[in-house]
Amino acid sequence: MTDEIAEIEKMLLNENLSANDYKNLSKRLEETRQAKIKTALKNMGEDIIKYCEDNDIPLKMGLRIAGLGEGMRKAPIKFRDPLDSSNVWAGRGRTPLWYKARLKEGYKEEDLKEKD
Repeated sequence: MTDEIAEIEKMLLNENLSANDYKNLSKRLEETRQAKIKTALKNMGEDIIKYCEDNDIPLKMGLRIAGLGEGMRKAPIKFRDPLDSSNVWAGRGRTPLWYKARLKEGYKEEDLKEKD
C-alpha cells in the first residue's frame, strides 16, 4: 500500500496531468483510503477478539461493552408509565413491574403507549 501511495504522490507532482488523469487519481486515492480503513478496522477487530479471549470475556459481551454489538442498539420506547414518566419500556424482554401494575389498576395497553 505504501508503494501505491508513493506512486500517487509522484503523479501529483506531474504538472502535465489531464482532467481525466486527476479523475483516475482521485479514484485510486479513494480506493487506497478504503483499503487502509478496512485493514485498520480488521486489526482492531482482531485486538478485541484477542482481548476477550485473554480475559475470558464472551465475544458478544465484549462487543456490547465496547458499544459495537447489536445489543447496544436502542429500541424505540413503545410504552411510558403515565404516573412516572421515567418508567419506559420498548416492549422487548421481560415485562416491567410498573407495566403489569398499571394493567391491574385498570389502564389499557393503549393508555400506556408512547405518544408520538
